[in-house]
Amino acid sequence: MNKKTFFIAALMIAATCMTGCKAGQKNTTNEGQEMENSASAEEELAADSIVFSENGEGYTCSMKIDFPQGDGKLDEGIRNFLNSALGDFTGCDNPDKPKAEYKGDKNNGKAMLDFYGKQRSKDMKEEYKSLLEFNEGAEPPASFSFDGNIRLKEKAAKYVTYSIDSYVYLGGAHGSSVSREVNIIRETGKVLTESVDTTKTKELQPILRKGVIDYFKDCGEDVSDDKLNDMLFINDNTIPIPACTPALTNQGLKFIYQQYEIGPYALGMVNFTVPYDKIKKFMTGEAAKLIE
Repeated sequence: MNKKTFFIAALMIAATCMTGCKAGQKNTTNEGQEMENSASAEEELAADSIVFSENGEGYTCSMKIDFPQGDGKLDEGIRNFLNSALGDFTGCDNPDKPKAEYKGDKNNGKAMLDFYGKQRSKDMKEEYKSLLEFNEGAEPPASFSFDGNIRLKEKAAKYVTYSIDSYVYLGGAHGSSVSREVNIIRETGKVLTESVDTTKTKELQPILRKGVIDYFKDCGEDVSDDKLNDMLFINDNTIPIPACTPALTNQGLKFIYQQYEIGPYALGMVNFTVPYDKIKKFMTGEAAKLIE
């Protein structure tokens, strides 16, 4: 199994886990999250936090999303994004099982979240029951858990950013996590799917290697460039561009590698932000226009 396949498998498992919130609770500042207060933004985005939470025998499930309250193109685009992102958290433990899809009123955030939360809870309940039957007579296994957030993190003049953070435990030595950020374009309501020119991976190596070394340094470990390859799972001495599209931020382009994507579990999720004056020439035209 190559690194890409391994990562996708880990991503699918970890994606089974999102957090919850309460309908009607206004959240335009999203406590603990950075927001850009841009005077040039044509329209301020208002979002309510909505929660789903369910506990049962052998499982707990919680989800939290920031749901847009307007009726513009951006609001519609975010609702479509949320519906798709939440769908990714169902059926992911079994590749043969299709994802659930909410086909109700997309303006009803509570109904949307409840649909996916109940589906995820049902899946875990069934899986835990099967495990109990398989291990009949043995000590019950540890409870499963699914927890995650899809939150509005940053507002800029031409885009907004949502963060997706999740954790899932389905038995074993430890759980799995996923953390990524997604840019949604204000003008179109579409997700920015490519921010870096993937044909320039070789040219990007000095930037990527420095970013990973800086990550090690932030973790309290000094790693020289000539020793870096020994710390990572990479081929041909080449650090890949993350599978999850690097995201635009106020400080620069943010790169996030998932667990196992370029290194062992103990390495965590390698992440770093590259200032635009160093990365812009490697960005796609669509992404570059969003920071002008």
